[in-house]
Amino acid sequence: MINKEKKKEYNQKYRLENKEKIKESRRKYRLENKEKIKEHARKYYLDNKEKINERDRKYHLENKEKINESRRKYRLDNKEKINERDRKYYLDNKEKIKEHKRKYHLENKEKIKEHKRKYRLENKEKKKEHNQKYYLENKEKIKESRRKYRLENKEKIKEHSQKYYLENKEKIKEHSQKYYLQKKQQP
Repeated sequence: MINKEKKKEYNQKYRLENKEKIKESRRKYRLENKEKIKEHARKYYLDNKEKINERDRKYHLENKEKINESRRKYRLDNKEKINERDRKYYLDNKEKIKEHKRKYHLENKEKIKEHKRKYRLENKEKKKEHNQKYYLENKEKIKESRRKYRLENKEKIKEHSQKYYLENKEKIKEHSQKYYLQKKQQP
């Protein structure tokens, strides 16, 4: 019993005095035995998969906020790295991703529709602010694209205007009268 305590004390003292030496030794060992360590870790994971998953699940439930905050912080700190990794994955699996999206949209049309509707209702103000901000930042670009569209689609616009006029004659008349009354009243 006394020898165990002395040994423990000696080991602690040795670790404190030779911290850097131990660190260097471990690093060197890991570099020399990469494959061996990888194989050992893989084997350990396969042997204890259930146990590890249960432990992780339990930890996640107990520390949800802490984990979410950590993930948020990591994403902020490594934004470029994550974007690059995602871009590379997308380029490697473009067709697979597109096919999966198509399949999902076909199977869940109602679900998607409901989600979009719900999102629009919950974020009306947010969307309004975003649109205003975007418009202010890209005024010239928007004007140019509208002008270009009008030039390319004159017939289509004319047709649409005529159709709208025929369907909403009364509404247009009312609006015109109000507009002219306002004009007359202004000095």
